[in-house]
Amino acid sequence: MSRTTVSCLERLLATCLGLPHGQRNGGRPTIDLQKQVLITIWIFGDPECLQSVADRFNITKSSLFRVYRRICGAIASNLSRQYKFWCSG
Repeated sequence: MSRTTVSCLERLLATCLGLPHGQRNGGRPTIDLQKQVLITIWIFGDPECLQSVADRFNITKSSLFRVYRRICGAIASNLSRQYKFWCSG
């Protein structure tokens, strides 16, 4: 996957409601949207266990799981209607 494709996906997801990005008032700082997208792509593309992916991106396993679910949910609910992918075989 190219940097351009990741950047395009990040721009599309930036408009989705329910994805935390930017500064918050209190609590832990949010994980950068680009990092969230890269984490999800890494999980899709590599059969590593979640603990090693969490270590690679320097976040906890619970945060990794929340990021993964949040990004997959945003793709499914916001982008799947706009973009349909059909396999040609």
